[in-house]
Amino acid sequence: MVSKDSGAVTKLGRVLARADILFWTLPWLMVLIIWGTVAQKQMGLFAATETYFSSFYFIWQGLPLPGGYTILTIMTVNLCCKFIFQSPWTVQKIGINITHLSIIILMVGGLLTAITMKEGFIALSVQDTKSQMSDFEGGEMFIRGDMSDDSAKTDLPYSITLANFRREVYDGTNMPKLYESRVVITDGDLKFPAIIGMNDPLRYGGYTFYQASTFINNNGKPVSVLNVVTNDGWLFPYLSGILLALGLIVHIVIRLRQKR
Repeated sequence: MVSKDSGAVTKLGRVLARADILFWTLPWLMVLIIWGTVAQKQMGLFAATETYFSSFYFIWQGLPLPGGYTILTIMTVNLCCKFIFQSPWTVQKIGINITHLSIIILMVGGLLTAITMKEGFIALSVQDTKSQMSDFEGGEMFIRGDMSDDSAKTDLPYSITLANFRREVYDGTNMPKLYESRVVITDGDLKFPAIIGMNDPLRYGGYTFYQASTFINNNGKPVSVLNVVTNDGWLFPYLSGILLALGLIVHIVIRLRQKR
């Protein structure tokens, strides 16, 4: 016997699973993308991102409007309810259901990433040691070498030292062709070397270091700029990809067996 409470939950779940919810949220997401992209010219990249994408709402002409977090949450709830309350739970559809689950996991991971991700940078000359990353807000000009670093700081659980820096430029220009940082990580009693290069990041202790850029400081010394990212949702895209592949394989196998 189905209780009234479970019946009410099922009814609510089916309402939240309606396709027109996604139909109305997708256009607003497109509007936010265009709006935020255009606003970057006046506001700057990071201010526009915080206002339109990394927020639950923002104020325009005194009117509160839903931001990227709100839209992503609505879309995730809609997909979850459709998966739970409207998916056909049969053997023939198991591959499709696994595929749908992979999309939900990707959406949940994206929401978790948007809420928990912290991003900043560390600028090091050779033999410099730092245990803090600078927030991007207020530090855009510093990354280009135009001003001193007066941005807010976030403590790291260990320190990083730039042991050596390799910088190559294209002939006749100052445009970097290759740059690579050889660093030493000191984490308590643990100390080890590592290399951070273009398309070759370092992942350690919940943080990822990317070789972002380089410039020559006022003393004529090369400075290595490392992007630093910590993201609690980093595993979700990998899990989603595995489930997506598994779902497609299962669906193909079932279809082939049905044709025999």
